[in-house]
Amino acid sequence: MKKYLFLLIGITILGCTKKTSQSETLAHYAPKDAAIVFSIKSLDIFTSNLQNNEFIYDNSDFHLNQDTKEVLQNLKYIKTPNSALLSFSKIGQNEFGFTFITKDSPNLIQTDSIANKTIESQDYSNKTIKKLTLENSVSYATTLDSIFIASNSKLLIENAIRNYSNNIKNQDLKELIDTSGDGTSVFINTTYFNTAFNDYFSNTKNLPIEKFTTNLSLDLEISQKTLQLNGVAITNDSIPKILDIFKGVEPQETHIAKITPLSATGFYSFTYNSFEILRENLKTYHAKDRALNPVSNEAFFNSLNEVGVIYNNDQSIVIVHSLDPDVTEQALISQQDEEKSYRDVTIFKLSSSNIFTEAFNPLITIKELNYYTRIKDYYLFAKDTEALENIIANYQNKSILGEQDYYIDVSKSLSDESSILMVTNTDELKNKLPNIVDSKFKSSAEKVKFKDHKLAALQFIYERNFAHVHAIIEKAGAKSSSNGISQVATVKLDASLQNTPKLFKNHTNKTRDIVVQDVSNTLYLISNKGKIKWKKNLGAAILGDITEVDLYRNGKYQLAFTTQDKLYVLDRNGKEVESFPIEFKDPITQPLAVFDYDRNRKYRFLVTQGNSVLMYNKDAKRVTGFKFDKADKTIVTQPKHIRIGSRDYILVMSNSGKLNILSRTGTERVSIKTNLDISDNNWYKYENTFANTNENGELMQISEKGKLNITKLGLPQDHYIESTNKTFVSLAENKLTIKGKTIELDFGLYTRPQIFYINNKIYVSVTDTQSHKVYLFDSNGILRPNFPVYGNSQIDFENMDSDNNLEFVVKGEEDSVLIYKVN
Repeated sequence: MKKYLFLLIGITILGCTKKTSQSETLAHYAPKDAAIVFSIKSLDIFTSNLQNNEFIYDNSDFHLNQDTKEVLQNLKYIKTPNSALLSFSKIGQNEFGFTFITKDSPNLIQTDSIANKTIESQDYSNKTIKKLTLENSVSYATTLDSIFIASNSKLLIENAIRNYSNNIKNQDLKELIDTSGDGTSVFINTTYFNTAFNDYFSNTKNLPIEKFTTNLSLDLEISQKTLQLNGVAITNDSIPKILDIFKGVEPQETHIAKITPLSATGFYSFTYNSFEILRENLKTYHAKDRALNPVSNEAFFNSLNEVGVIYNNDQSIVIVHSLDPDVTEQALISQQDEEKSYRDVTIFKLSSSNIFTEAFNPLITIKELNYYTRIKDYYLFAKDTEALENIIANYQNKSILGEQDYYIDVSKSLSDESSILMVTNTDELKNKLPNIVDSKFKSSAEKVKFKDHKLAALQFIYERNFAHVHAIIEKAGAKSSSNGISQVATVKLDASLQNTPKLFKNHTNKTRDIVVQDVSNTLYLISNKGKIKWKKNLGAAILGDITEVDLYRNGKYQLAFTTQDKLYVLDRNGKEVESFPIEFKDPITQPLAVFDYDRNRKYRFLVTQGNSVLMYNKDAKRVTGFKFDKADKTIVTQPKHIRIGSRDYILVMSNSGKLNILSRTGTERVSIKTNLDISDNNWYKYENTFANTNENGELMQISEKGKLNITKLGLPQDHYIESTNKTFVSLAENKLTIKGKTIELDFGLYTRPQIFYINNKIYVSVTDTQSHKVYLFDSNGILRPNFPVYGNSQIDFENMDSDNNLEFVVKGEEDSVLIYKVN
């Protein structure tokens, strides 16, 4: 619940300016039940700040901003050089009213330029109330001892007159103003807040502000790119609040951002230097409703100085920081059983799954923490092992929030030590906001835009009988972007992976899903969020890669592939397309080749059986016009289509060394006079030639006229190549060469290199399956930031969702698929 408090304050920041000593006098005239009071030095600056702040401007259609505009519309004819207060109070069942208070001055209300206006006067308790109708705005005003008071509610003006006549002053507000600085100020009375704004925030259980503190006195800095609050929170001793739990407890440095993954929606933490004092305060907090039972493992809690929660992929992981891991380890040893090892990190089963709720409620309310693990001085507790595995993976990949420039920038506005710290990414705020506002405002809440405002943070630092408050939402600067690679999801299959995960277009939302098969021959379709959509057992392993096709040329994509005896085309729901699969008596010996000669989706499917090639059309019919029937010997590579200029070529290689270069109809198009001793690589188009390497590691290039040219590359017999027409990549032992530049990698067992062409950029990927590392280089051979990351196969790389970041999928453990986001 803690993370919503910042959301609340962020919403109520509508702009503010500076107070003067006059504000203390003005405070006496403010409604005693005001929920929010703004201190304003200049009404013009107040309006200007609202208009110039990028976050407020971007969300001008948000309902609370719309109502603020109506308030300002009422005030736009007031011209005052003096400071002012603007308060908001509840009037009626589902309405709030504003009260504007400033020192009276000549020409305070300027109506000369208004064509449509009426001003009426009436007496109330020996004072005059003016009703001002200016254009379409109606407001009421009075003057008391040279203090001008205006409101959109006649009732609030009458209340002000009665309080004045009875010498009733808002002393509480004056005391709050005394605690504030000389800058922008906003004062929140939490007792009245939910009542006053109930029409906006009807789901008040999501706004625990009243349980947290009694009053907030905050100096507000509003600039073009930043909304920042600094001030104090004050509690009423008669009613225990959450902040009272930290009386006498010294704030400690917070560490949790150093473990929080980039994929997390946020984190919350509290610190203590004395568990004994914290427990006594918790007993006081719960005194009226229940007695606290003794803590069963006090040695464990005494060894800590920070406890928190990481919110990650709809899972809550409790995290603690140990002052002495040896003591912490010893305290847990009687409650643990070794469960498993994940990436060389041990995960334990925990016998006491509710220890944190028993010790820290209401600060921690998460139950069923069945497993835990340790990373350096941190211990993490979760309901299942998958949640812990995700934290471990992101930590090993250095996909950590605390290392991001934008987090570092935001933390500069916070203290190193905290009693309580809440940090949330703005995507989470955006998702939660519609659940907090009343249903009639849900539509406008869903449209709130944060753009480059990536994080919101709220901090409390308890000192004596109050707490310092720091809150910020800041637009990330040009250099303050996320530089990390976050592991978005881990998907566990029912068995080990059979092949490499591949991306597949989702035409329903223009994103990418994932297809993969396990060793039990089950094919999976997985969403880009890691949700398994369907499974289909094929009864046999898929040969090679799955190819994406649009068989009906309507933008709806299917999956095409072969097993040892069938040619399949499946729709995105896993159903077999009409006329498929095609069944074969003789075994299929090479992966399916799919040709789209003119990129018009008139596909040709080539099935290889021994030395034969069979061609089918989209209707599963043999293409009788394809004349090539058999090669002289067994075909050793998947048939390859290469276009040079306007001419199409089909390459079929047999183990005799004969290369058949055919036309679309299967007739010989290029004659090769000699047999070729090729390496274990396929043919590529490179520099408008047909290119491959031989067993001597030499580059062979064949022209369209059949001329063979050989270039020494110095490659050993065992090597890989990959190529586009302009980019040639080779890998031999630990040496990766990209466009002639050689990079020496660590010795290992590497996959075949891959070339990806995305957004006019070349990327080269290779994976060391021995050390479980995925590398990604640019076309100049420069390793991309934050690589390598964990993985055990080739990758598939593309923009999988609707943002501007790229994602890739890779095999994780034997039975898991990992989804990474490259920021």
